[in-house]
Amino acid sequence: MTRAELLRQGEEVLATHLDQPRREALWIAQFLFGCSAASLLAHDDLSVSPEQAALYQAYLQRRARGEPYAYIRGDAWFYGRRFIVDPRVLVPRPETEVLIALALDWCQHYPTADPLTVADIGTGSGILALTIASELPSARVFALDCSVDALSVARANAVALEVSQRVSFCQSNLLASLGDEIRFDLLLANLPYLPSADIPQLPDALAFEPRAALDGGSDGLELYRALFGQLSGHLAREALVLLEAAPPTLPGLVAIARQHFPHATLTLERDLSGLERVLKMEIGEGRLA
Repeated sequence: MTRAELLRQGEEVLATHLDQPRREALWIAQFLFGCSAASLLAHDDLSVSPEQAALYQAYLQRRARGEPYAYIRGDAWFYGRRFIVDPRVLVPRPETEVLIALALDWCQHYPTADPLTVADIGTGSGILALTIASELPSARVFALDCSVDALSVARANAVALEVSQRVSFCQSNLLASLGDEIRFDLLLANLPYLPSADIPQLPDALAFEPRAALDGGSDGLELYRALFGQLSGHLAREALVLLEAAPPTLPGLVAIARQHFPHATLTLERDLSGLERVLKMEIGEGRLA
């Protein structure tokens, strides 16, 4: 079998399952052979070993069932960096990058020159905590998650990105395991925020991701209510809180924030698709208008 024949076979397998079977078959072949699409197509007359053909078929079947491509590859990109991902953690979303952009912009106007103390609540694969640690080398970063499995993935990513010495990992139910002496200048969270009834079933790709990382309770705000119940004892006098949520749940999240921090400045920020996605909360006299 040649690579061209393998690609045709892949397109046929995926045609009844996915919208762009040719492109998806090509992506999987690129991963299998470790080459660019241009190189693959330019040399599609090369022979394929039986082992390669069998592995390609296994990848095709996984993708045909709806499994995220990132789980097949074992990695995904976020803010220009490669992260290890597997079924223990969510696949990074491009819309989450807005939290990093907002955080870095705020840091440029931070009231003091002291190093920031930063928390990423529900760190998952570590994309927020490790990106902040990479972008702000002087920051003291805490990555918290209730899942031992997720923290294992995050630690592996920290080693790969060479920031493990600057990030403290903690198994914690939100902030519950932290001492009162730790206060954060910057806190980011991308907690489970889908209402339980809205979580898709197979073969939707979301159904392959850990339910505990998706399920936000009856209205999608269960964990954010719990977080706000812990926040007041863990924020510095001048602080920024950035929370990602589903667009329909943001009015409810704003109401929760206003209840706990009536004098904070609250702003809804849009993601790359133009949808309101992030609640930005600034507290303290030096907060930005």
